Order: sequence, then structure tokens, then C-alpha cells
Amino acid sequence: MIYVCLYHVLLRACCDVILRYLPTKSNRKCVNLETKINLKLHEIVESRRKRIQSEGGVYGSDLLGLILEEETKGNTKGAKLTTQHVIDECKTFFFAGHETTAGLLAWTMVLLSLNQEWQDKARKEVLEICGKGEDLEPNSLSRLKIVKHSPIHTFYKFSFKFFLGLRKFVCIVPKQEMTKLTLQVGMVLNETLRLYPPVPEHGRRIMIPTEKDFKLGSRTLPPNTAFVIECLYIHRRKDIWGDDADEFKPERFSNGVVNACKHPYGFIPFGIGPRICIGQHYAMMEAKVILALILKNFRFHISPNYKHAPLNTITLRPKHGVQVIIEPI
Repeated sequence: MIYVCLYHVLLRACCDVILRYLPTKSNRKCVNLETKINLKLHEIVESRRKRIQSEGGVYGSDLLGLILEEETKGNTKGAKLTTQHVIDECKTFFFAGHETTAGLLAWTMVLLSLNQEWQDKARKEVLEICGKGEDLEPNSLSRLKIVKHSPIHTFYKFSFKFFLGLRKFVCIVPKQEMTKLTLQVGMVLNETLRLYPPVPEHGRRIMIPTEKDFKLGSRTLPPNTAFVIECLYIHRRKDIWGDDADEFKPERFSNGVVNACKHPYGFIPFGIGPRICIGQHYAMMEAKVILALILKNFRFHISPNYKHAPLNTITLRPKHGVQVIIEPI
């Protein structure tokens, strides 16, 4: 039995490697897209370098500027980032920071469309806190950053920048208002993260500095063993979340994440331990503001054409997109 399972694992691994390099239509498309992305990013990086030289070493405060500034410094051993390193870092932040948040908001739209009572609760809270005015601009939501404290009022100043500095929008919201948004809206987003985590699997490898085996529960694993943590499965375990684990119930987070389930590691949409997502608070604040804007300006319900088909392609996304009917308020 063990040998048969091992055979299938090795066979699948070999097939995956072989298929990755075959000139199929899908592979050719991926190569073309990667080439175009690399060329575009290289063009942007070189353009920024020329601008820095012409402006006397002004790098800018966006992500690309910070990376290029570090590039000139190097580390303690004198090693410096290459242009390809800069491009790779930009791709990492762009796809990791946008794809996951977009997925979270997509599933939130689906769940709130199917659960109108929670959509009404969240909208009521947003309108009570932020009012009906247009304090938040829809175009100001690609990036979020706390940058300013006023001696009279404390503000969250959202300097939303496309990470390469192509566009910039600013809006200001009182800190106390954003804090209150962590109630209903935060509960809705946490429940969405539980049911449809943007990254449903977390790959890990045992890197303990020893040649001894590693004990994981009742199992013994040798050093350098790679394994996968299935947070999608953990988030729906009934022994941790109760018999209603498959249902959308944001109220389970009414007393905070710590008290939402029976296990301290039962909710891990951003991972856990030293390699936990460093942008989790940033992503949650961004998602709260975007969701608040949507709720403030629109009502929405599920389209009859919607087909529920979650697809796991590194990130968990709706296979056929999100078909919802939107009505302006």
C-alpha cells in the first residue's frame, strides 16, 4: 500500500515537471506573459533610475523607490540587488498584494450577495460611521498607508499609490471611524477568510539545525521534509468550529479572532509562526476600506447566472468569476 502511494506521488511529480516544459498552448501563453511583464518592469525600473539621477538622488517614497534606494546601499558583505532582483521583488509585491486582496473581496461580494441580512448590517454600520457623504474616493483604494498624526485629531491618511508610483490618490478618514469599522465589517471579512482563504495551502519545510528527526504530533519527520498546511481544511473542521463550520456566520468573530474557535491555531488565513504574512494588517485595512466604499454606494445580490465553483490555482478564486447584480444607492 505504501509503495503504491509512493509510486503515484513520484509519477505525478514527474508528470508535473515534464508538462511544465512542453510547448503547449497554456505554457506558451505563460512564457509570453512573463516576458512581457519582465520587459515592462525593466522599462519602468530603468525610467525611475534615470529620473533619480536627474533629480539628484530623490528615490521617492513608494515601493520601487525604497527598493532602488536599498539597491545602492548593499548589505554588510557588499552584495547588491541586481536589476532582476528588483523586478522579481516588484512582481512578488504586486501579485501577492493584489491577487489575494482581490480574491478576498470577490468572495466577500459572493457571500454578502447570498446573505442579504449581513449585507444590510454591514452597510448600516458603514453609513452610521462614515455618513452618506463622499469622504472616500473609489479611486483611492489601491494602497493604504498610515502616515500622519494631528495634535487635534488623529487621522489615517490613506496614500494610495500604485506600487511603481504611476498613480497617487489621497483621502483622509478619522482614526476613530476606521477603528469602528473593525466590528461588523471586520467580522464579515474574517468569516470570508475562514471559508475561502485566498491562499488555501501553506508550504513549509523542516529547517531545524540538527540531523535529528522532528516530532509533529504522533509522526516523526526527517530534516528537510517538505509538507503542506491545508488551512482550508482546518477552517472547516467541525471539531474546531462546531457543526455549523460550513455556514457563513460572521457573528462567531464577535468576541475577536482568539475566541472564535476551540483551537489557538484554528484560524490561519495568513499563515502562522515566523513566516506569517508580513502584510496581513495592511491587507485587512485595505479590504475594510474598499468594502466600506462598496457598501456605502451600492446594493448587490447574486445573479441567476452565477455558478459556484471555487478553483485553487495557488490562490482560491471563483472559476467562472463573480456574477452579481449591482444597484446604486
